[in-house]
Amino acid sequence: MRPLRFLLVTPDTTIKAVFLEDSAALVGLFLAAAGLGLSHATGQVVWDGLASVAIGLLLLVAASTLARANISLLVGRAATPASAG
Repeated sequence: MRPLRFLLVTPDTTIKAVFLEDSAALVGLFLAAAGLGLSHATGQVVWDGLASVAIGLLLLVAASTLARANISLLVGRAATPASAG
């Protein structure tokens, strides 16, 4: 099974949390560096602000994805035939 497919179908939220948090951290670092670099290169601080907003949206997406996965565990999920016996 491919890693992305595994992340989509696994009920283990720990694996999803680690992957999403690490991915968000790496993308956030890239966005912050790009915003600071563009601000420094152009002299306009708007790029730093836009990078901050983009990082906030990135964290919102990661948090809502994890929340959706955890809600499905709180509400309940039908047992698969392999785990039922």
